[in-house]
Amino acid sequence: MYTKKIASKRIYTSLCEVHDEFNKNLKTLQSDFNAEVQKNRSQYIAYANADHSDEGPHRHAFNGICLGGGYEGHVDIDWPSKKLKLAKAISKEFTLIVMQEIEEMTVVYAHFLNMDEPMFVFFTSVFFDNWGDCTKLESDFVFTQHCNDGLFSFSENDCRIISPLGMAYGHRECRFCVFDGFSDLKSCPEDITEYSEDELFEMIWCD
Repeated sequence: MYTKKIASKRIYTSLCEVHDEFNKNLKTLQSDFNAEVQKNRSQYIAYANADHSDEGPHRHAFNGICLGGGYEGHVDIDWPSKKLKLAKAISKEFTLIVMQEIEEMTVVYAHFLNMDEPMFVFFTSVFFDNWGDCTKLESDFVFTQHCNDGLFSFSENDCRIISPLGMAYGHRECRFCVFDGFSDLKSCPEDITEYSEDELFEMIWCD
């Protein structure tokens, strides 16, 4: 459980407001999250060492970690793996009200394979409906697998995230990217090291 009270709201009137709050709380969130992950380490090791051969190779999502203020930590693990390697992310669900229009959204502090630094990206409820229909996976895997194993790219006002699971489609709002669609009709190989930047860009944007 989180150890420090953080300033947080549930309803916002702009994405900038959400970003500024998240960014202000980030160090505390990361500290509390890492402490909880360390506390649960024996649970992760036990799962990694157990026999799941009947299920076959897979990625397992553990229960979310409540960080307070609507923030949640996500942890998953590949099975089998030679050593314990956890995929982690922090997200927040919120309500955005602009011009009397109400939208349920989620923001995540995401790590992408081709980006030097993590970044804040936003997902709509429509995106998660598409995600569930296509992948049959929990929303946790958007943050820990699609983002962590994915490539982020934008062209003019359009944004995309491609991973072995499929493609997320979005657009730029102000200085942020909002993803409101997902399809499994287009994806990238698990090993992208043999591809040049130009080839990866073409993979993402050539429909």
